[in-house]
Amino acid sequence: MGERSVQEARGDFIAQASGGSTAIVNVYQSTAAAPVDKETLAEADKRLAGLPLDEVPAPSGVPAGSRMPWRRNALFVGREADLKALASALRAGGTAAIGQSTAVTGLGGIGKSQLASEFVYRYGRYFSGGVFWLSFDDPGSIPAEIADCGGPRALNLHPDFNNLPLDGQVGLVASAWHSALPRLLVFDNCEDEALLEAWSPRAGGCRVLVTSRRSGWRAELGVSSVPLGVLHREESVALLRKHRADLAADDPDLNAIAEELGDLPLALHLAGRFLERYRHAPFGTPGDYLSEVRRPDLLKHRSLTVGGRSPTGHEQDVARTFALSYDRLKPEDGIDRSALALLSRVAWFAPGEPVPRDLLRLSAGLAADDADAAMGFEDGLERLSSLGLLENQQQGSLVLHRLLADFVRTAAGDAVEAREAVEGALLAGARNINQAGYPGPLVAWQLHLRAVAEQADETSGENATSLLNSLGYHLKAIADFTGARGAFERALAIDEAAFGPDHPKVAIRVNNLGGVLQALGDVAGARGAYERALAIRETVFGAEHPDVAMTEWHLGALCRDEGQTQDARRHLQRALDTFLKVLPEDHSYVKGVREYLDALDR
Repeated sequence: MGERSVQEARGDFIAQASGGSTAIVNVYQSTAAAPVDKETLAEADKRLAGLPLDEVPAPSGVPAGSRMPWRRNALFVGREADLKALASALRAGGTAAIGQSTAVTGLGGIGKSQLASEFVYRYGRYFSGGVFWLSFDDPGSIPAEIADCGGPRALNLHPDFNNLPLDGQVGLVASAWHSALPRLLVFDNCEDEALLEAWSPRAGGCRVLVTSRRSGWRAELGVSSVPLGVLHREESVALLRKHRADLAADDPDLNAIAEELGDLPLALHLAGRFLERYRHAPFGTPGDYLSEVRRPDLLKHRSLTVGGRSPTGHEQDVARTFALSYDRLKPEDGIDRSALALLSRVAWFAPGEPVPRDLLRLSAGLAADDADAAMGFEDGLERLSSLGLLENQQQGSLVLHRLLADFVRTAAGDAVEAREAVEGALLAGARNINQAGYPGPLVAWQLHLRAVAEQADETSGENATSLLNSLGYHLKAIADFTGARGAFERALAIDEAAFGPDHPKVAIRVNNLGGVLQALGDVAGARGAYERALAIRETVFGAEHPDVAMTEWHLGALCRDEGQTQDARRHLQRALDTFLKVLPEDHSYVKGVREYLDALDR
């Protein structure tokens, strides 16, 4: 990863910058600070000290001399806690913590630049030296962006400023920015650590606010991160209603649309705009639109691919926004190749839900004692995190936004392999946990086991019945008997359709269903299921087969519970006689049946 940073960050901006970037950076960092009189500085510090931390101030303009190319977004909603977090971090920065920055981080489309813009219009007035918005999209244009901050439309630092050479313009701006006067610099879309290191003032009163997909930064850069999540549901509905104020806040279709779009601000904005534009057309009603976005090819819906630019100049196409990060992963690079493989696997788990790290590791097929593979696994995850494609939670779980999961499933070239790897990991893990007899570890996996099983069922995957059967075992173990019944019944229906009513696999499903019916108190249903399983197994395997004995045991237990002692003894004795022919005396099955028989005699 170290070489990657040099090649893609430092190398790129030096090679692309006009006028000789190395020299300009040197000028920028070495220029002496402009003097500021004590009265002006005292007044500026007093103003900054008055920046409120407990409440979000009303919107206002920015100080004279600022460079803010974007108007305030009138559709902005929510984010009060995030605005307060930024206020707290940035009021404390500057000369009190030279070189420190605050970064708003998160997935493309999550609203990082919108939050930074809203912060400017809410809090910019408290930075007497001005607010300066710089785009870091093109490293080569950064010197020109900085120079523009000193021109007639901003600080107006020289009467003939526009005719000065670029390094002279940058030097004048640097002199102003290295003074003690509090200023707010916004580095929008700053993805490379080398760029932040090169262009952050190393002295003076500037506070630096970064927007970036990158969630992890080298400790020596002194970056404090404010991770940005999706909107709260009420905020999502409020954003939709910014476009359609005629719709009620408690409209269930709006809530469902927000759910389908994963509360992602970009997607919600585009959906709201679609509902507004086509409000008088049948397909522009929330109910009809909801039906459309529930289709598998959601990201191809016209509403999410309209293009154009946002109020902060960003792409307004959800899939293309995701592609900006995804396309930076190069399969020929070892770490990127690992990252792509891991991302394609995460995409097949339950959408938007935390994936336990050990479960993802299992899907990647990592051997427990392979240190190199484990390191590659962690490097791949770090790479995904640095691109804003994957969210690392504190306990180590990983979250992929549901819309991004849809994008990855389509974009990845190994979709079938990845899906089967996830199915295999869940089957292996569930089998081991079920055999251990303690379902606790599977609780964290349950959402994924259910989602993957249902997905395999819908697509007629070859692992569908095994996954549904594992799900049924787990749900029964945690006393969700109704859920277990549904899983076992669906597995039974698939196998009956595939193999006919008298196949051994069908007997397994029927036998499992009998157990959960018994737990639900449906004695007649349980007896019928066990007797059907017994008949199939006797026909296929003969009377003296362990599977036959197992069903006899289940029937014996059912009869015992119903007080039918004679029938219970008959079934249990048959089970014991068969087990003794194929199993040793100390086998758990032999001991178990004997315990049942002994209990009948007491």
